[in-house]
Amino acid sequence: MRKILTSHRKYGLVAFLMMMGPGAQAAERLKAIPFQNFDELKKEYFQCAVSLNPELASSLGLKDYRSKLSNLSEDKIQKHITCLESLEQRLVAVEPSHKKLNPQDRVDLSAMFSHVRAKLRYWRDFRNYRQDIGLIIAPYDTIQMQIAQIESGSEAAAEWKAVIRRAEQIPQYLARIYAHLAEGARNNQVTDRRILEEHGIPSIEEAQNFFGSAMADEAKKTLAPGNYTRMENDLKRAGQAAQAAYAQMVDYLKIHVLPLTKESFAIGEVEYALRLKNDFGLEEKPETLYSKGLEMTSQIRQRMEALARQIDASKDLPAVIAEIRSHYPQDDQELLKAYESVTERAKNFVVTRKLFEIPQDYKLKVLETPAGMRPVVTIAMEVPPPPFDPTKKGGFMVTPSGGEKGKLARHNFAFIASVVAHEAFPGHDLQFFFFQNNPSISAVRYLLADDRGNHFASSLNAEGWGLYAEELMRQKGFFNTKEELIQLQSQLWRAWRVVVDIALHTGKMGFEEAVKTLQEQVFLPAAVAQGEVLRYTLIPTQAITYMMGRLQIEKLKENYKEIQGSNFNEAEFHKAFLGFGPVPPSLIAQIMLDEARGSVSKDQNK
Repeated sequence: MRKILTSHRKYGLVAFLMMMGPGAQAAERLKAIPFQNFDELKKEYFQCAVSLNPELASSLGLKDYRSKLSNLSEDKIQKHITCLESLEQRLVAVEPSHKKLNPQDRVDLSAMFSHVRAKLRYWRDFRNYRQDIGLIIAPYDTIQMQIAQIESGSEAAAEWKAVIRRAEQIPQYLARIYAHLAEGARNNQVTDRRILEEHGIPSIEEAQNFFGSAMADEAKKTLAPGNYTRMENDLKRAGQAAQAAYAQMVDYLKIHVLPLTKESFAIGEVEYALRLKNDFGLEEKPETLYSKGLEMTSQIRQRMEALARQIDASKDLPAVIAEIRSHYPQDDQELLKAYESVTERAKNFVVTRKLFEIPQDYKLKVLETPAGMRPVVTIAMEVPPPPFDPTKKGGFMVTPSGGEKGKLARHNFAFIASVVAHEAFPGHDLQFFFFQNNPSISAVRYLLADDRGNHFASSLNAEGWGLYAEELMRQKGFFNTKEELIQLQSQLWRAWRVVVDIALHTGKMGFEEAVKTLQEQVFLPAAVAQGEVLRYTLIPTQAITYMMGRLQIEKLKENYKEIQGSNFNEAEFHKAFLGFGPVPPSLIAQIMLDEARGSVSKDQNK
């Protein structure tokens, strides 16, 4: 991998992390230490950010945080706000020198501005934590991801002790959430009715069920028998306490919060436009992207119609898709073999066509999704390796059916190829492998995770890359005809996401109309369409990042290729792009294009 010069070269990543002080002292240290240089500011910034979010810190691989949960007391939140405000002032002081910074530091400055302003809007301006149901389920999600990365061996006991300590803190954690929800209710600040009723409460009930006996059952799979025996009582005690706390929360929400809720998910056009610019670096207005989305849906639909006629001219498009969907694995053994086979096929395809330089130590593991994660991960998901802990590896999780035909049918054979290209190879698994194995990527870039499920990456980068990988494999001829049609359907889905997400949050479309649109235009089953739209209401702007991120990467590659001409090398482009880490493509583009021009100039002067 290409080594990119950043401030981390000065310290080394390990030294950089060791120099950071305790989170509780971050705000005071910012006041006490005058600004010396940009490296110092980045170090302080990173520590302030993780001090309130140990869940993110542990997903990054910082082991000191793996047994902690966020302290969401009002006092701690206010200290964090003070810390963020101080950081914002110092970033403003640096901004006039923006052009004097080296290119990599300019990327970091933009990333830090984006992060601090988004977090201040959440914690200070809107105080969204007083209605955010996602905070209730966050400990459960964090523990699930933590368990998914525990392997049998000498470290398993220490990992499970950290899980137990986290579970033990859940009752106190939820007690603070009660106070915030009550304050929100007093100020008429409550979550959307459907989000609470159809997502929040069911998710919390899943957590309640897991912390019964399921957590101990998971521990038994990776702990040595002797260690399990010694830890069994602690596992059950912590699990039962967490289970009781979540059960009480379900009752509280049903009795005291649900009656106060109404439809209130739309964030409005002004806020949507602000998020596009601040979080993603997108200058287009929501209305412009809405129109662009509609244009893309028309183009993709035309390609699908033509391909469907090739497959079976006697049937219309929905009938051809239905026929393709009817072919799927008949049991879980066949299901996992199908994913393993397509994954190997994808790797051979990429190597043969030299699309990527595959490191010798890269290995892709196909795993069964842990039981506790299966209600959420209904098909498949990449578990990203933590960038600061090279001892832990990622994995491509596939959710088995447990013998249910309806769940097996989700994995039709043609769809498996698209899932592999997006989630596994050359999608997220390869993407996050490059992130973990590049110590030159600045730590502050890993703070750009959105509030739901993107771990430590900007969704525009992560999901944009996943869809870019799918489209790249389609263009290069990886898919057979039926697989290509289903992949185009996935593209159509992502294009309609742009339209529907913007329409929902700017008042152009209501919930039921959005569900009907996805059923009719993308051919999604009713239950899937319902779940999709619920997700859009829960995470505004995230749904557009797949297609918009892909288009940004493709535009960058087009410009890069035009500059390099006959010297363009696809594998080198991919390595260079991934070497910048998980930031929006707009922050990467100018540097990569300047480097391409410099490279061409050197060649011409030889």
